[in-house]
Parts: sequence; structure tokens; C-alpha cells
Amino acid sequence: MTWTANNGAFGPFRYVVLDNNNATDGNNVGALIAWWDYGSSITCNNGESFTWDVPANGTVANIT
Repeated sequence: MTWTANNGAFGPFRYVVLDNNNATDGNNVGALIAWWDYGSSITCNNGESFTWDVPANGTVANIT
């Protein structure tokens, strides 16, 4: 997944969040699945991109 700054910058951000927007708890709130902390703030200036690579097997977490 890639996000590219067009017509200006975006950020700063530090976390990438994966949620299930199809899940509901009765209040129509999506379920947080996971997050990744990049350790410091990131800003993408106009024309720059941020890419989060999904693992080749499509598995981002195993819960047992």
C-alpha cells in the first residue's frame, strides 16, 4: 500500500494502523487489528511517498 503526497505534504505520523471497518460492536465502531510504530514521526513532502508492504503471504498477524 502506498500513499503519495500530492498538492502538499501529509504528516507527521508515527503509526500505521490496520483495522477492520466491517466489524461492529453495536456502536458501529471498527475493530483495531494491529499497529506498527515507526519510532519517530514521518512527514511526506509534496511528491514523496510512504509505502507499507503487506507480507507476500498476505499474513500480517497470527493469533493462537
